[in-house]
This record gives sequence, C-alpha cells and structure tokens, in this order.
Amino acid sequence: MPNRFEQEFPCTSWRVVPPLGPRGRERDVIRRYIARGRRLRSEAVRRGLRDAAGATARAMASLAASVRGAGRGLPTRPRERDGWASPAQGA
Repeated sequence: MPNRFEQEFPCTSWRVVPPLGPRGRERDVIRRYIARGRRLRSEAVRRGLRDAAGATARAMASLAASVRGAGRGLPTRPRERDGWASPAQGA
C-alpha cells in the first residue's frame, strides 16, 4: 500500500543527459559539454596533485630545517687543543 508521499510525488525517471532530437539538445552540444567536463575534471586533478606535491615538499623542508635548528641548539664540546697555548692564553 503506497504512502501519502508516494501518492503526491509519483516515481519519476531522471535522465543524465537532456533529451536529444528536434525539441531537445543536439548531439554535438552534448558531446562538447561532456568533453569540457572531462577536461575541467582532469585539470582539477592535476592541480590538486601539484598542490599536494608542493605541500609535501614544503613539509619536508620545514622538518629538515627544524631538525637542523634543533641540532644546532644542542651544546657542543669545545674542540681539542693540541697542547700549544695561544699567545693570549700563555702571556
């Protein structure tokens, strides 16, 4: 038994492409729309991949810079002297 919603809004068939023929769109117009959609989608995918690669490269560079900066911040041992005193120290 159908409910009221189904009675008010009967089942409709949806079309992906508009109707073709004398009262609808021409086939060439539809083909151009489809080709343009594919081109725009592929451009968006390429742009997204390029942006992701750039973000990855920037993240790796910032990680390397932070590791390098942390390494410089650690205390370092003074270099060993060969036993000869410099003139300022031996005076």
